[in-house]
Amino acid sequence: MTLNYHFFILILLTTNYAAAQKSSDALFFELDGVVNTLSSNNKLFLSYFDDQNNEILDSTIVTDGSFQFKGKIKEPRESYLSINNVFRLDGHSTIKFYLSPNIINVKTDFNNLSISEFRGSETQGEFLELKKMKSHIFLKQDSLFGLRVSFADLINKTQNIDEQQKLKEKIAVIDDAFDKSIDEEIIKEFEFIKEYPSSYISTDLLLSRLKGRKSSKFFSQIQNLYNSLSLKLKNSKRGILLKEKLVLFSENIVGKKIKDYTLIDINKSEFKLSEVRNGKYVLLDFWASWCAPCRADTPYLKTLYDIYSNKGFEIVGLSKDQDRKSWIDAIKKDQADWRHILLKDNDNTIEKTFFITSIPVKILIDPDGIIIGRWRGGGKDNEDDIVNKIRAIFVNN
Repeated sequence: MTLNYHFFILILLTTNYAAAQKSSDALFFELDGVVNTLSSNNKLFLSYFDDQNNEILDSTIVTDGSFQFKGKIKEPRESYLSINNVFRLDGHSTIKFYLSPNIINVKTDFNNLSISEFRGSETQGEFLELKKMKSHIFLKQDSLFGLRVSFADLINKTQNIDEQQKLKEKIAVIDDAFDKSIDEEIIKEFEFIKEYPSSYISTDLLLSRLKGRKSSKFFSQIQNLYNSLSLKLKNSKRGILLKEKLVLFSENIVGKKIKDYTLIDINKSEFKLSEVRNGKYVLLDFWASWCAPCRADTPYLKTLYDIYSNKGFEIVGLSKDQDRKSWIDAIKKDQADWRHILLKDNDNTIEKTFFITSIPVKILIDPDGIIIGRWRGGGKDNEDDIVNKIRAIFVNN
């Protein structure tokens, strides 16, 4: 009996079953699949977030070419199906899709999940449309990434300093082109949201971009697109969360005054953030000892601190570390001689108030407590922007 025949029978049976379901059953999903595999007792893994935003990791055995997952969700959720519990997006072992609170059928191949076909989820159909809209951008990004890797390999293979410099300049051009492609991708997502104002994918896209590196650049568009969403989406769990995040972010954009905090530093001394300002410009640096991009920023922060700390510039490091020794060791090793606090020793609302969804994040505050700069992520672009911003302040003061 062929795989296609199995899939046809599966769809026929589950379609009839779905039609007979009561509305009270709409909170549950059922993922029924047939899989092409030469081995017996293969395992498949499913990852998704439930309605309380808890990550669920489930697994099942493939028996006679079939498998099934069941769970409870009220709204469509971004999910991952994988042949292992690593969920590595390598193009074949894991596939991203949308679960819906109903019966979904999938036909796939154990050796290449990327060719999976899903039936029974309207949201999954919308997700495929989004991927189609962005496909040419993905091709461009893959090409740029491949070029970057090849130039990086050449740098490692040559001892010629001039040649290395030329290759680094080419990589800088590639990085700039890749950054522009991210803008193109975001614009395509915004086009999708305008076309699908009732799609649960739209709230996910807006939440993702609001938490992303370019959130400040696109904040007004994100706000306007939220306003254009259907009432159904605004009242959904993700819609309510999106509104909450928009309010928090809007309170942390350039031009807003920050909330004052009483903090406990590395020496167990208590101080107010407003006392640190006291006529100074303060850079809040959210980081952790285990965060490589955070640690990579330390050299240029040290240079800025050495030059401007006697002229009215201060840095406050706010670490997400859970291990105190690792935190202290990193500070000593990096010779980061500014004021430091451990977030777990302080008010647990700090990260939420400052809308810290990932690190590194840097927030520059003027002596009046007004935010005059905000940056998410590491990298040369952010470094140049921060350095130029602080230089300009003290040239004019």
